[in-house]
Order: sequence, then structure tokens, then C-alpha cells
Amino acid sequence: MDVLSRLRASVQATVSTTVSQISHALPGNPVFREYDIVSQTPICSAGPGLFWKAYAAKKKSTSQDAAVFVLEKKCLDPFSKRDKEFMIELLKKGIIQLTRLRHPGVLTVQHPLEDSRESLAFATEPVMTCLADVIDDQSSVDKIDFSPVEIKYGLYQLCNSLMFLHREAKIVHGNISPNSIVIDAKGTWKLFGFDFCCLNSSPAGQSPLWNAKEPDRDLAVAAQPNLDYLAPEFGRNKGIGSVQETNVSISPSVDLYSLGCLIVSLFNEGKPPVSYDDDFEMFYKRVGMINIATSRILSSIPEGIRDLVYSLLSTHPEQRPELDFITQINYFEDPCVKTLIYLDTLFQRENLHKSQFFRSLPDLLPQFSTRIKLCRIVPCLDIECKGTPAMVPFILPSLISIAKEVSSDEYDKFMLPGLRGLMKMTEPVQVSLLFLKNLESLLDKSSIDSVKCDLTPLVARCLDQPSLAEACLAALPKLSSKLDFPILRSTLLPKIKKLCMDSDNLSLRVQGLLSLAKILDHLDKWTVLDEVLPLLNQLPGKNQSAIIMACVGIYRLAFEQPKLGIPKEYLATKVLPALWPMTVEPGLNLVQLEALIQLIRDMSSKVETAQKLTLKSSMDISLEHKKILDETFKAPNGLVQKPETISKPLRGTTTTTLSAKDPSTIMATAGQTLENPMRFSVCRLAHTQKWQDRFRHPNIITINFT
Repeated sequence: MDVLSRLRASVQATVSTTVSQISHALPGNPVFREYDIVSQTPICSAGPGLFWKAYAAKKKSTSQDAAVFVLEKKCLDPFSKRDKEFMIELLKKGIIQLTRLRHPGVLTVQHPLEDSRESLAFATEPVMTCLADVIDDQSSVDKIDFSPVEIKYGLYQLCNSLMFLHREAKIVHGNISPNSIVIDAKGTWKLFGFDFCCLNSSPAGQSPLWNAKEPDRDLAVAAQPNLDYLAPEFGRNKGIGSVQETNVSISPSVDLYSLGCLIVSLFNEGKPPVSYDDDFEMFYKRVGMINIATSRILSSIPEGIRDLVYSLLSTHPEQRPELDFITQINYFEDPCVKTLIYLDTLFQRENLHKSQFFRSLPDLLPQFSTRIKLCRIVPCLDIECKGTPAMVPFILPSLISIAKEVSSDEYDKFMLPGLRGLMKMTEPVQVSLLFLKNLESLLDKSSIDSVKCDLTPLVARCLDQPSLAEACLAALPKLSSKLDFPILRSTLLPKIKKLCMDSDNLSLRVQGLLSLAKILDHLDKWTVLDEVLPLLNQLPGKNQSAIIMACVGIYRLAFEQPKLGIPKEYLATKVLPALWPMTVEPGLNLVQLEALIQLIRDMSSKVETAQKLTLKSSMDISLEHKKILDETFKAPNGLVQKPETISKPLRGTTTTTLSAKDPSTIMATAGQTLENPMRFSVCRLAHTQKWQDRFRHPNIITINFT
């Protein structure tokens, strides 16, 4: 017992060590010539002893997602040379057998096993986790909590996979346990770990026969099937004290017993019905006492599957139910399980049946977890959209319903790649119409780049389609708040203007004007003055009351928007002359006329107020200049200071110096001095440079008399 305890501790220490770096294994294994590892942190651990570490990877030639399973041989160094060699051969055997199998319920190998000096490695389809990581609290990977629907569907998938294995491949797995169930990226539970599988040994045409070996106590625990999930048949011979391997005749029912133990562990905090602690003697001793323990743990099992589990854990193989019976029990008659099963078989269905199914799908979606929606349902719907475009109008409501519930990151990763192709569809028009009706929800989930590259082209294209233009205009204001101004001005504004000018549909033109009104807040002043307001003067059919009131609404919004600031000159010369003729249109009712007149009053008042302020400001400037001049020529005693006298005036000229800013003073002074008619002129004093220099002053006026 001490030896076994030490050995068990050694294995556990090896498995639970810090994540090993695979950089040393990369250069030597041929798998890494074709695959790039995305992260050196493993996704999960799987297989006997959890020695296989799965890493997220991409295939170099296609950039497709994949998983690379790596076993670094140094992880087996704690074992004896015999055990190490045995385990390497055992693990190689399991992967070789896995590679030969092709079934949706068996993990798909994309690159076969490669053996190098330091590692074993092979590549598979992308994986999410291993069931051991899900139910084992001691796992180094964050625990994933599965919903009841996921567990039901996972068990149903395992039953179908075992049915294929037993009936078509004629193989008994021999080690069904959490370590041998891998969950792929879509959430499918798949068989793995065929290290202890038993092949049919009978000739063709005869009843299959499977011979297995009893657990060998002389081998390391990691080289044995998991005793906690092993059927009692493996201990029938009770080979205690024997050093020879003992053959056991088994049937596929051993996998059903293991399935029963697996179900118990799923609902019993990861604990199987009986734990043998890797003790072979205890296994052989208690192999016939399983029913005693079973009665104590059944209370944790859901009632709908409790009787089934009790039958699966029978110590008598013949009393265990067939897989056909298991898949038909009421436990699996869940509408959500049926929905997932239907999605798995879409390719077998006719379009009429599929359309009916897709119509009812949105009502069932709230019952699914987000993980099932994104990993299982969305991929199936995307594939169906690509393969059967006629189904898109029926599928799209479900996709949009899921998109509304997920986060922005989840939308970008799981939803957008499929929706992007649908956004480019022009037929049938229902597809574009659904996008437009749900544009606000999609905008909330979309990144800036997605809005620019995906949603904006969709809206721009729909504006050119008369059947979609009205719905597009209704959705446009929601989009404009997310767009950069240059894109809004260059891409969408011209199409709206064209629609308002050229459409024969009055309702559509009014809707276009209302859309313009709603996006004014996202336009700048000069765009409004140069493109929007001139459009209102050019509109045909301005005698229609609906058109008039839409124009009044735009004028009112533009007038009241502080950031637009329409100049008074523009109001007086462009806007008001366009508004007055509308007042005499006979189509207006009293309320509409009052709204129009009030707008004219408000605009006129603004023009009046602004013009008065301009004139008052001009007068204030003149008075300020006069004050400055008065201060300039005021003497210390309060008298007006006499300007500097010119020594010799020009011949025939009398010079009087006056302020240029006071015309009345000029006229009074001239009247007192002159008796004859006179003529005022500015003396040009160009006779000599001397006189030019003396009279170079901006505030001096010289009066010449001839």
C-alpha cells in the first residue's frame, strides 16, 4: 500500500505541476512544421494520467483553427524504464486507433501522430475542454459549469457515439471516463482515449467476440484503465497474487457500466459511485458490492434518469439496457435536446420542414445557455445559410435574436463573420429589411470598423432600392450617430438629397426630409448652409402641406441649433424670401400656418436684433474715436490746443487746421473766416518735400482758397 501511495503521489505531482513549456519540443516534432501554436497555455489535459496537453493552434497553410495534442516524454521520467516504454506504446496505440475512426462523435484527427525524441504530437479539430477539467475541482484549467441542457445533449451524443463504436466499428472502448471525453469547439462531446480499446477477434460473419486483459498490478497506475469507472467484469477472475496477465471475455455492456459511473460523477460533484483510490486489491474485493454504494448516491441523480443509472450500474451485464432504449427515455425528450438533435441532421431535411423549424426556433432560444447558442446553434445556422440561401429569411430572426443577447466581443467573434455575408445579400429583400429593422441593436454590438465597413454599405445600398428606402430612412438617424462626419457627408447625404428631389412617392420624400432633420445635429454649419438649406428651395411640389411642414421643421431645427448659427444675412436673403410664399399656399391649415408664421417672426426678430446690434456697435465705435481725438487736442487748462503754426503758407492759400472727425466744427469755422464762396479740399502740398513732411498728419485738414 505504501508503494502504491507513493506512486500515486508521484503521478499526481507530475500531472499537477506548472504548465510545461513546449518550446523545447517544437523544433523536433514534424507536427509543428504545419501548425503554429497560438498559446503555450494548454486548453485542457486528456487521456490516461492526463498526459496529453491540448494547445490551441492554426494550420499554417490554411490558417484554420485546430488543436495540437502534445505529450512531452520527460513527463514520464518519474516512472521506471519499463513503465515508461509501456505507456509510450500504449498512448501511441490509442492515437493510431483514434486516427482510423471517422464519426461525428469521435474526435477528428487532422494530422497523424508524430514521434520525435522529446515528444509525441498530433493535430485534431479545435477543442474546448476535456470532461475531466469540467467535473474535477482540482483541475488546473478554469472550471466550466454545464447547464442541464448541455449535460442531456452531451450524454445523448455519447450514446450515439457508443452505438457507432459497438455496432459498426465492432470496438469496445474499455475506458469510458472523464479523461476520455473531449468537448470540441462547438460543444460536442466526443470519444477520445482509445488506449485500452478491444477489437473484435471473431472471423467475419460470426458473432463478435472481445477479449480484454485484467488490470496489471505490476504496472503503473497511469498505465491502467481508471478503476473507478471499470466494469466488474474486469475483476471476475480476481487474479490476486498472479503475476501473469489474465484475459477476460467482455461485451459492449462494459462501456454502458462506465457510462453509468460517468453520469453519477456528473451529478455527484465529480465523484463516481465507488472510489478505489487506485487500489487493485480493493477493486477485486469490492467488485460485487457496487449495489450497496449505488443506493446511497442515486439521490443526487435527476429523477428522469435515476432508474436508468441504477440499471447501468448493475453487476450483471445482461441486465444493463441497450443503447437504443437509453436514447428513447423521457429524459431525452426535452424540447431543447430535440432542437439540437434536429440541427445535427439539417442536411437530411426538406426545405419545407426546415422553414417550419426555423420559424419556431426564436421561441426556444431563451432556454439555451449562451455557450450553446454561440458554439452549437450559430455554426449550424451559418452553414445552412451558406448552403441554402432560400432559408436565410427564416434563419436570420434567430441570428439577430442571439446577437441582441451576447456581448460585443462575443458578437464580433462568433456572430459577425456569418452575418457579414448576409448583409451583402440583395435578394430576397426580406433579408435587408430585417437588418434595417434591427439596425439599432446591431449598432450597439458593432465596433466602429464594423459600422463603417458592414452596416454603412448596407444602408447606402438600401437607399437606392425603392422598396427598402422608407425603412432605411427610418433607421438612418440611428446609424448617423455612429458615423464619422466625412462618411456621413460623402456617402449618405447625397443619396438622401437625391431621394428627396427625384422620388415620385410623396411619403418617401417627406420621410427623406424628416431624416435630414434628424441628422442635422451630426452635420456642421457649412454643410447645412451649402447643401441642406439650398435643397429646401429647390424641392418640387412645395405646395404640398406635408412638404412645407417638413421644410419648416428643418428650418426651425437649423435656426435653433446653437452650433449652426445661421448668419442674419443668410436669413434675410435666402431663408425668409423662401418662407413667405409658403404662407399663401391653400393646402395649409390654421395650425400649420401659425407654425410657419411664428418661424418667420422668430427669424425676422433675430435679423432685426442682430442688425440693431451691428448699427449700435458702429455708432459706439464712432463716439469712441471722437473721444480719443478730443483727448488728443485738449490743453492742460481745458482749452483746445492750437496746432503747430506753419511758418510760411503757400502763396494764395490760407490754411486752417481742423479735426477731421468733426464735420460741424469744420463748417462753422469756415463760415466765420470766409466771406466769399469757398471750396474745401485737402491740400496736397506736393511742391517740396519740406511741406510734405510738415503736414503729414492724419487728423489735419487744410482748406485751400483760389
